[in-house]
Amino acid sequence: MSSICVFCKTYYCDFLSKIATTNPTIDITMLKFRSPTLDDLDKVRQLYRKVARLSGGIARREKEITTTYVRKFMKGAAASGFHLVVDHPHDGERIVGDLHCQTLSPKAFSHVLGALTIAIDPDFQGQGIGKMLLQKLLNFVEQKRPDILRVELYTNESNHHALALYDKMGFNREGKMIGKIRTHDGNITSDIPLAWFNPNFYLRRINNNFGTNFIG
Repeated sequence: MSSICVFCKTYYCDFLSKIATTNPTIDITMLKFRSPTLDDLDKVRQLYRKVARLSGGIARREKEITTTYVRKFMKGAAASGFHLVVDHPHDGERIVGDLHCQTLSPKAFSHVLGALTIAIDPDFQGQGIGKMLLQKLLNFVEQKRPDILRVELYTNESNHHALALYDKMGFNREGKMIGKIRTHDGNITSDIPLAWFNPNFYLRRINNNFGTNFIG
């Protein structure tokens, strides 16, 4: 049975519950989180292709993980959003985690970070890397991006673990997109849109001057 996770457009199967017990535990504080460059393009592509091979990997199939696709999201994130990768602790030729997002267009949506995607190497899933990547993103937005109000992501309605995590991290559930997802095994399921609101968004203070709670 497949379900969407970790953060927008990434799918996971029931076998993930076994990964944490079969993979060696790592010290997450010793991992290197960094901003990538285009020199990392092939490493990022290989990570996404590896995850896409799994039944229950990311939404895109392996053949859809092209150099053009990876270059496009890397350039978009570098230009207007946020991109972090996690280096393999022992192999300099591998990346084991990736999170990227970017501002949306047209200009009316420029206060939104979307297209948020995360991929974790199957050998390193279940050890908190995805959660740490997401927390680093939210910290960055709160501290460095007062122009951003919303950070958006989506998850499968059956992924209760992910939904509980997002609740704890301050995301708001914003409805249900019925029948949006066709999983790798051909099933149809629904997407849950979620959004986190930046408490330091500069327009909030302006609107509060008029007695309005900008984000409800």
